[in-house]
Amino acid sequence: MSPDGRTLLRELALLIGVPLVAVIAICVWLVPWAEIMRELDVRPWAPADGNVFAAVEGRWDWTGNETFCEGDWHDITFSPDRTTMAIEHAKPVGDSAGTMQRVWVYDILESDSSRIRGRIRGEDRLDDAGNPIVWDLVLTGPDEYRWRDTTWSADDYTGAVRRCPERTSTGMAASRSNRRASARMGHQS
Repeated sequence: MSPDGRTLLRELALLIGVPLVAVIAICVWLVPWAEIMRELDVRPWAPADGNVFAAVEGRWDWTGNETFCEGDWHDITFSPDRTTMAIEHAKPVGDSAGTMQRVWVYDILESDSSRIRGRIRGEDRLDDAGNPIVWDLVLTGPDEYRWRDTTWSADDYTGAVRRCPERTSTGMAASRSNRRASARMGHQS
């Protein structure tokens, strides 16, 4: 190759390569790697007392909502005998057929210290065997859970759902786990 050809290739490499490397470096720097890795490494979490029902009760919202816990939240409650779970949404939510409703009731089939397995009453989505879909609500932290269709592979989950911060008397937000920790130390919020 002639000296002019090498010079042209070198200049072309600089012209394209340097900006390309800069764009890649900026993308790597901007990507929230810790969050991505956390999304990929989902593990069940159990409360110390093993009471999954007490840990799950409360107000929640999907992560990624622009107005987190301000308009699209949902409350989870259980019947006293722990045979049903009700999820009441702030706004009506559509089912697979497009029917809008605010309250969804699950018949609880089983539970353990980190998971509640239930079937939505009136569920019309069917698994490969023709049975209504069954869902696992899996705690993945003291203030986080995810859903898992029981037909999915063991490590497949929906995105995270996080507990909404509670308002204190001063109007400041306080998470349930922070309030518990504060109470253990003798503080009141």
